[in-house]
Amino acid sequence: MIAKYNGTTACKVQPCYSCDFPSPVKRPSYSVLDKSKIKSVFGVEVPYWTDSLKKCINNLINQTLKEIEIFENVDELHNWLKENNYPLPKNIEIHESTELKEGFDFTPFKELAIAFGSKPSHISINEGKVSHDGIKYPVYLYQIDEDIKLEKDFINHPNSAFDKGMEFRSKRDLKLKLIDVINE
Repeated sequence: MIAKYNGTTACKVQPCYSCDFPSPVKRPSYSVLDKSKIKSVFGVEVPYWTDSLKKCINNLINQTLKEIEIFENVDELHNWLKENNYPLPKNIEIHESTELKEGFDFTPFKELAIAFGSKPSHISINEGKVSHDGIKYPVYLYQIDEDIKLEKDFINHPNSAFDKGMEFRSKRDLKLKLIDVINE
């Protein structure tokens, strides 16, 4: 299920059954957790487990994407490695980003893109003005360099804190072209 909901085919998952793992404890052939008491006592709705799994995977992916560091040059990477006590690699190749990978997020709004690119911990939009506390510059702005269509090539971000149409997620790799470098 995890591979299916994650959309990965990187590994082949083989099913296994309880009978394949002998145990002194007798297990019922079919059992379902009764959630009626927690629902009635606490008045909560317990989602179906596959819905919770999908939400968990989505949250993990989004958290991982937020934690990914993008290094513009070898010196920046070396500094980060030193600061975090990692050994320095002997050979590093840096490639200019020419595509937005499947599952990555983007916005068509320049001010919001600059805010995202400056690595903020907070972004807000009030009366059309973008405010943020990002401090990482330069910010590299890219434009998608091919024809794309909503739902076929990208979707509205499923967990965006912004209004629909402000933030999107790619459904496939998309070609990019560098259009500006912001050195605020």
